[in-house]
Amino acid sequence: MPDLPSTPRYITTVAPVRDVRLVGIGDLAFWQQYLHVLPLVPYALNGTAHVIISSTDFVWQRIPVQEFVLSLVVALPHDPTTPAGFYLVHAFNSSRLLALIERVFFQTPYTHGQTQNTAAPPASITLTTAQRTLLQALMSPNAVPQRHTDEPWEGRIFLPVRAPGKQRAQPYFFAKFTGACAIYPWTAADTLTFLPDQDDPVCACLQASHFQATEWRVHNNASHARSKTYTMPW
Repeated sequence: MPDLPSTPRYITTVAPVRDVRLVGIGDLAFWQQYLHVLPLVPYALNGTAHVIISSTDFVWQRIPVQEFVLSLVVALPHDPTTPAGFYLVHAFNSSRLLALIERVFFQTPYTHGQTQNTAAPPASITLTTAQRTLLQALMSPNAVPQRHTDEPWEGRIFLPVRAPGKQRAQPYFFAKFTGACAIYPWTAADTLTFLPDQDDPVCACLQASHFQATEWRVHNNASHARSKTYTMPW
């Protein structure tokens, strides 16, 4: 894989972004099988895969937008203990039009759905589709941040391959995240519930991988940028 350019060309930047993330771990064998047709493997640390649930709220072109993303930290097969970026498992956008644009023009796995989040403690994430609450995460009212940090990140977001048996190119785009972050440890007083819905890729993957939350990451005033979608032969 070529090195990350020193100055990727970002075509879209949105700010401010309210971004509430739930970081956790899942079964390594499940995610290895999930990615087996791709030139990627789960980032393996302490024998587990690392998963992120993210709910964001921002304004794009004067349109209020909410997005929900399930992603997996991934690595290259020859170096599974070094993160190479994130794999975008599935995503929802509150705008049907923007979800369609994402699928058609950027090859991203977006569908229509509603997400809500609360950044002020207690933080929360809710995902709703077709008037059903698929997922809800609630922070304890007594939560105290473990630490505060400025958390910049720049790298690749890898995307699903539309025809794994025929398409021999891995799509991806560059992304950049910046903004102060409050980190809260996941406690027994926090709750995460989701429907055992095999038709929904988010719920199906969380259930099958035995997802366990480990911490919250809350951004009240973040900035997100992205490039166009590229392809990497393999």
